[in-house]
Amino acid sequence: MRFAWVKADEKNAIRFFNENEHSIRTKFERDRDRILYSKAFRRLSGKTQIFISGYDDHARTRLIHTLEVAQIAKTIGKNLGLDLDLIEAIAIGHDIGHTPFGHAGERALNLIMNNCETLNKFGVKLKDSDKGFKHNFQGVRQVVDIESISNNYKGLNLTNYTLCGILIHSKYNAKMKCKNDLVKDKDKSTSDETICNYRSKRKKCNSEGNLLFNYYKKYIDLIKIDNSWTIEALVVKIADEIAQRHHDVEDGLIAGLIKSADLYDVFIDIFRKYMTKEDIRILEAIKNETDLELLLPLYSKLIVNFFVMNLINQSKVNIRNLIINFDIKSNEDFHHLKSQIYNKVDISKLINYDKELYELEDEFQDYLYNSILNSHKVQSMDGKAYYIIRQLFKAYLSNPQQLPDIVIQNFFNDIIKNGMFEKSEMTVGEMRTVLRKNYDQNPYDGWKALLLRNITDYIAEMTDNMAYEQYNLLYGPTKNYRL
Repeated sequence: MRFAWVKADEKNAIRFFNENEHSIRTKFERDRDRILYSKAFRRLSGKTQIFISGYDDHARTRLIHTLEVAQIAKTIGKNLGLDLDLIEAIAIGHDIGHTPFGHAGERALNLIMNNCETLNKFGVKLKDSDKGFKHNFQGVRQVVDIESISNNYKGLNLTNYTLCGILIHSKYNAKMKCKNDLVKDKDKSTSDETICNYRSKRKKCNSEGNLLFNYYKKYIDLIKIDNSWTIEALVVKIADEIAQRHHDVEDGLIAGLIKSADLYDVFIDIFRKYMTKEDIRILEAIKNETDLELLLPLYSKLIVNFFVMNLINQSKVNIRNLIINFDIKSNEDFHHLKSQIYNKVDISKLINYDKELYELEDEFQDYLYNSILNSHKVQSMDGKAYYIIRQLFKAYLSNPQQLPDIVIQNFFNDIIKNGMFEKSEMTVGEMRTVLRKNYDQNPYDGWKALLLRNITDYIAEMTDNMAYEQYNLLYGPTKNYRL
């Protein structure tokens, strides 16, 4: 069976702006390098994974997580005969749209951008077409419209294959049901960035029970997922999940939120049926080890090896069935059939565990959630993070003059592009004067929607430390005031 038949071929990948190809580097290598050298990628070193950046020198940041995803994904891809350069490009860029403070920051921005939060006297009510924030969508926006490497176009001009991988590594529905009603069935309310908890406060739901991401529809339309999805993208998606299990365990042990003896018992109870002799050997070493510094690499080996090996074995079966069912006999066959496959098959199951192990992994995830992510320590950090993001947004929306010059300039570029203001040569100071004079006027609601989006972009780019600094600048004691 030829697994190379489903490998991404760079000749089928397109860029949206024409440019000369490199003499020695593939399209996907160039995608990887453009992300690697972007400012957004560098900022990942200061963004939260679970614990707020700076909590512990050894706790993971978003950058460390990204590198671990790349390593796991390349191991899987190598064993499936896939394009490792594309895998690395997607993995390096998959979280580039993430906020400060992890999913707590993401959740705060999403609720604000879905009319769930009323932050100031203006009561800006977004249209459905303006709603939503989610890190995978924002990642695409970051590399398409915010980062820049040329005067001839916006963005990094990545291939559609890499863009699609960034998009589909997480849920990409344009509309998600508010899950507050599901809490009674499965208490995972704060683990999902699509949750709204406002009904419990007896407030009318401003989003009619739905959380929308319609603002990003233009990026979905641009990418055309049915033709741009790749097996490589699916590998990164599941590698992201494996990396999360691994670092949940490791960070939980370091923080003292779980005990090795409990984790040992839970792992065996859940996965006994799937354990190999190698897994049992590692577990015996874990059972006899008391030094945390030696336990951590043992658990890393256990978690990553267990899930990766089971994933590879089942994914080979899934790919063989795909090749047979669609009579794929060449890479070109696969390329021409991609849209048909996408519309007939749940592609997320192509690179995945068998059904039973998938359900057991979900049970293991629940254990980690309840032990770590739902702990007092993490929830306290999340609550603080949510508050800081909300207060930053409130300050900028109440008085946009507090925004830096680049955000004001981007905002005016947007209102000019949308026909809300006549293009003219203005200094930033003149832009600020126009904004101040017109901000309170009702006819300029469109301005406010665009301003909200620009504030969202600005906050989303912040590191944890920058968010703290901006909060202290806006709300801190005057004796600590510093520009």
